[in-house]
Amino acid sequence: MFKRFSMVKAKRLMVDGLPKDRDRIISHGAHVMTINDADFYLRRAVALEERWWISKALKGQRLMDEVLENINKAITINPKDPVFHTYRGSIYARTQQHDKAIADYNRAIEIDELDPVNYIIRGLSLLVQKQFDQALMDFNEAVRLEPENEETLYSRGIFYCTTRQFDMAIQDCNTAIKINPNCAKAYAYRGLALSGLGQHKDALKDCNRAIKIDPLCGTIHENRGKVYFNMELYRKAIKDYNRAIKICPHDPEMYLNRGEAYQKIGQQKKAAEDLKRAGELQGPLLKRGGLGELEEKLL
Repeated sequence: MFKRFSMVKAKRLMVDGLPKDRDRIISHGAHVMTINDADFYLRRAVALEERWWISKALKGQRLMDEVLENINKAITINPKDPVFHTYRGSIYARTQQHDKAIADYNRAIEIDELDPVNYIIRGLSLLVQKQFDQALMDFNEAVRLEPENEETLYSRGIFYCTTRQFDMAIQDCNTAIKINPNCAKAYAYRGLALSGLGQHKDALKDCNRAIKIDPLCGTIHENRGKVYFNMELYRKAIKDYNRAIKICPHDPEMYLNRGEAYQKIGQQKKAAEDLKRAGELQGPLLKRGGLGELEEKLL
C-alpha cells in the first residue's frame, strides 16, 4: 500500500533532523519545548512513529497509542491546522481505522481544499473500503490540482492497478516518469500493471529499475514479488516479500502475499503463520470477513 507523508512533513517538520533528536524528544517530553507548542507534539508523534516501524507487536501497540495521544494534544491546541488532521488520518489509515482516517482527511480538506495530499490519501482509504467511484474522484481531483506532480499521477496509477485497469495505470505511470525519470514508485506500479497484462519481462525491468532507485522501499520489493508470483516463480516471490517485510514489518498485506506464495509451494505451516500474523495486524478486517477468500486459500 501507498505509504507517504512526505509533502506534509516537509511543510512543518525538520524531518531530516528527527532521527538524531528522536530519543531526546521522546525522553524529555514537554520539558524540551513549551507545553502549548502544538508543533512539538507533532514532532514527538513522528519520532514515536519511527520507533513503531521497527518495534515488535506488543511494544508497537503501546507506541502507536502514544503517537495518537501526542497528535490529539496538537489538535486540541490548534484544531485549525490541516497538517495535524492529515497526520492523524495517516496514522488511523496505517492501523486499518479507515473511517476515522477519512473523517480527519475530510476535516483537513475543509480547512485547505487546495492540497492534493489529502485527496490522495483519502482516495487510498476509500479504495481500501472498495468505494471505487469516490476514490477515483479524489485521485482525479489531486491530478487536477497538480497535473505536473509525479506523485499525484502514480497515485492514481495505484487506483487503476488495484481495479485492474492496467492500460490506464500504465498511462499515468508513463506521464509520471516523463515528469521525473527517477520516480521509483512510478516504475514499480507500471511494472505491476505490465505484469497484469502478461508482459512479465518488461514488468521485471521496471521493478528492477525501481529497486535500483529506491532499494529501501518495501512496497517496491513487494511489487516485484507480485510479478514473480504472477510468473509462478514462487520462491523468488518469497525472497522479495521477505525483504519487504523486513522494511515494513507492520504491513498485513505483505504477510498475506507471502503466505499465499508459501501455500503455492506446499509450505502450509509457514502459510498459516503468515495468515495469523496478518490477522494480528489487521484484526478488524478478519472479523468482518474481508479476508475470507484468502483465508480459505491459505488454510
